[in-house]
Amino acid sequence: MGKKESEQLFQSDLHSFQEIRLYIYSLLSILILSLTLSACANKGVISGGEKDTIPPILLSTIPFNQSLNYKGTEIVLTFNERVQAAQLQRKLLITPFSDTKYKVKINKNIVQLSFEKGFADSTTFTLNFSDAITDVTENNPGQNVLIAFSTWHIIDSLNIYGKIVDLMSNQPIEAAAVSVYEAEDTLDIFTGKPYYFAITDEFGRFSIQNMRGGKYRLYAFKDENSNYLNEPRAEAHGFISDTLQIESQTDSIIVPLILQDVQDLKLINTRGNGNYFDVRFNKFIASYSYQVLDSNSTAFPSILTSENLVVRFYENQKVRDSVGYVLTVSDSVGNSSVDTVYIKFTDRKLNLSKLNIDLKPINGTGINENLELKLTFGKPIRSFSYDSLFIKYDTLKTVRIDSIGKLSWNWNNTQLTIKTGVEKDYIALRLAELQILKDSLTLLDSIRGFIPDTTIKKVKQRQIDPHKIQFLAGFGSFISVENDSSEILQSVYSFKIPEKFGKISGNISIDSTFFIVQLINERYEVVKKLENQKKYQFDFVPPGKYNIRVLVDKNSDGKWSYGNIKQGKMPEAVYFHPTFIELRENWEINNIDLVIDF
Repeated sequence: MGKKESEQLFQSDLHSFQEIRLYIYSLLSILILSLTLSACANKGVISGGEKDTIPPILLSTIPFNQSLNYKGTEIVLTFNERVQAAQLQRKLLITPFSDTKYKVKINKNIVQLSFEKGFADSTTFTLNFSDAITDVTENNPGQNVLIAFSTWHIIDSLNIYGKIVDLMSNQPIEAAAVSVYEAEDTLDIFTGKPYYFAITDEFGRFSIQNMRGGKYRLYAFKDENSNYLNEPRAEAHGFISDTLQIESQTDSIIVPLILQDVQDLKLINTRGNGNYFDVRFNKFIASYSYQVLDSNSTAFPSILTSENLVVRFYENQKVRDSVGYVLTVSDSVGNSSVDTVYIKFTDRKLNLSKLNIDLKPINGTGINENLELKLTFGKPIRSFSYDSLFIKYDTLKTVRIDSIGKLSWNWNNTQLTIKTGVEKDYIALRLAELQILKDSLTLLDSIRGFIPDTTIKKVKQRQIDPHKIQFLAGFGSFISVENDSSEILQSVYSFKIPEKFGKISGNISIDSTFFIVQLINERYEVVKKLENQKKYQFDFVPPGKYNIRVLVDKNSDGKWSYGNIKQGKMPEAVYFHPTFIELRENWEINNIDLVIDF
């Protein structure tokens, strides 16, 4: 083979080798790209695997926890991973309370707070970050992120612990604000920011640490708008009436909360409008009374209206001059207002509103042998007819209520109470008699054939429901002060079947002379109640879960009180059976006992 031919052959092989190498490189490139894409795809799967549940760990702080003589204006926290703190300025609690402004800077795993001015001298401060600082991956909050330091040579070390509960359910209240004021401070939750402050956890628990020994007042409330002040009309609140003497660790503090409008009761305005005159107040009126200044003047009929915000007087005689009244109104928390008002009616003609009547119990309610009816009227009643009120058993028996029951009016003729027994056995007896009559008529008709068909038909069609009676008030039974008449009022009540219900009974060991035993359901609604019965029994209880709640009159004034925080009066005591009780049909649960010691 010649040199030229040899070179050509080599070039040919080289060309082939280059093609092969290029082909291999292409395959390798595709393989590498595929592996890369596969790895990228698998990376997403891996990151969605086991969830990160480990919270960020606080490694160090400036100043370090429990530092003395700190005079700086910066707080620095270093964590073991990247963190974020979107809600820090809302959730950070600084005690004693400070409204000094600060800026927050976050650099990876470092949180830096820069305050506009230094901290007060001779004071121990605690910064509780709660769950404000979280990691950036799964928002896991840091645990027990707290730093305490002193601006002098002593760090306060006293702590208090407690629990906030709902007064009427005894359930813990989460995110309640606990405010502590120095005893000599004139501020409170209505007027100023607290000295020490805490927020309850999901179990209603709170703790305030690094307190200075001394005397304090403690309040708690639901701070819905996060302004550190209580809005009594919208935010439940409570307090400890006794001054707290903090000399050592204090625990087992329990504060019950209740929603009460404790603002002062005030007259807003008066207005004459046709044949009535309104006196409006700023809040719910529980009761009222009045005295006419001129003893020769006749008192005007009156009623609470407009959701108990207004005392309305009605003209019952033509009066041209104004008539002076001393009007006393009271709310549900013990506030009163005494005002002199001059009532004068106008000549304006108004369309009369309908005379509304609210009847309790409502139509269809189950009853037993004793029936108590309450008729509440939308206007004072001027007159009514005793002979228009009936209990109807069937077509043969209708009884006037005034002949079998007791009727009583409240002082301003706006509510009528009727208490009467009902003849439950009469219905069963009449039903048996009717069945015998039907059977007899059918038999005679088939044998002798002399009984008219119409008579047999009437008897057979007559229906008696052995489980129901009817209350009936005829048209015009009641005439209001505006001379309008009531419509026909009727309501059907069924007799309770004992086998469909249960009984709950027990004993109350208590020294108080006045107390209320309440049977409450799972929604903490009162199903039944008794007063001053140490051996109690609730009959005709529907199947369900119940608890026993006892309201105790601790000051022996013959009533239970919600108290009034502005008057320094705590709610009177409320006790619960430890657990709910499940009741089934035809069951009797006995010995549900409570020992109340205070």
